[in-house]
Amino acid sequence: FRVNGLFRRHQPSVLKKDYSELDLTYDFSKATIDQWCLFGTDNSCTCQNETFQTPRPGDERPGWSQQHQNNLDAVRLDYEYDVVFLGDDLIEAMNGTELSRPIKTKDGNGDQIKQSWQATFTHDGGATIDGLALGIAGDTTSNLLWRLGWNGREMQHELDSKVWWLSIGGNDLSKNGCSEEAVVLGILRAAKEVHF
Repeated sequence: FRVNGLFRRHQPSVLKKDYSELDLTYDFSKATIDQWCLFGTDNSCTCQNETFQTPRPGDERPGWSQQHQNNLDAVRLDYEYDVVFLGDDLIEAMNGTELSRPIKTKDGNGDQIKQSWQATFTHDGGATIDGLALGIAGDTTSNLLWRLGWNGREMQHELDSKVWWLSIGGNDLSKNGCSEEAVVLGILRAAKEVHF
């Protein structure tokens, strides 16, 4: 890729530790991460400890608090969903919103995503499976952990699903500049929270 007029070879990233054998008893508080930031030193990014819960203040981005409330309102307790999707803007878009506002597309048909979601993943839309999309645009793994924990309450013990789908980590890499290792640990921590 090109940086300041010079071409640099991109070196593929490689995780230095093997996390494939982690189980749900892994102590994330003792996780050792060799490098927190994707590029440069550990002080060159805004990466937080992705294994801990970090709330996003509602005034940071207009609409975040409202979308969090929309997620809470959408959860049907004592009901087993076929699939629950958890994550960031990709998941929130399934509801046809971005930070609780309707998605606007170039052709003016922002409802197409929502209609497709409903037809594919909701009984109300005619699908054979019933799903729930709990996403908020711009969220990182630590933000999702907060939403799933007791502070955010989206992941209440009564929320049940046959399949849990996590789509998170893109904002950690692109927005915060976190290393692959930090993001993988955050995703694994979210999976642990879902499994409880």
